[in-house]
Amino acid sequence: MKSLTPEELAVFKENLRIGVTSGITISFPANSSRSKGAIGLIADAGLDDAVVEDLWGKHGTAINCTAQILNLKLIQFPIAGRTRHLTPRQREVLEWVADGKTSQDIAQILDVSAAMIEKHLRLAREVLAVDNTAQALVKNSLFNMIFTKSPTIAEEGTIAAGVRISLLNLTSNFCRS
Repeated sequence: MKSLTPEELAVFKENLRIGVTSGITISFPANSSRSKGAIGLIADAGLDDAVVEDLWGKHGTAINCTAQILNLKLIQFPIAGRTRHLTPRQREVLEWVADGKTSQDIAQILDVSAAMIEKHLRLAREVLAVDNTAQALVKNSLFNMIFTKSPTIAEEGTIAAGVRISLLNLTSNFCRS
């Protein structure tokens, strides 16, 4: 049997301290070379490995399918973390650029001057800490920040409920075992 590293031993001891003695880990396929994903499911107190394995045998397919769908939904959410955010107009202008429009095209579409479009692009590059618009598009795409509906303050609290409802619908349609 493999011996535990100091970090693994610390996790094991912490799990024992809080009563976690059994569970299942589900890993997710990486959607890029820089990301990994997994979910840990812990058993209720008092359930041993044999009971967990039996439950997994009976319900593992549905649990795994639900976890995979959850992962697919979560990776579509915008990645937060920056202290400054793009304005809705900066996002809109970047979306038009991503669609292949020139600054003059976008100015005509939005009924503003080309200078205003260039200002939105410059400020967007500053917010994203990139050197050019192509880098801004790549960064926005990587973080799922463009081509998304920008939630209003009232909607922000409903995102989790929407995921739950969507998962229930997807699970019932695709995870029949």
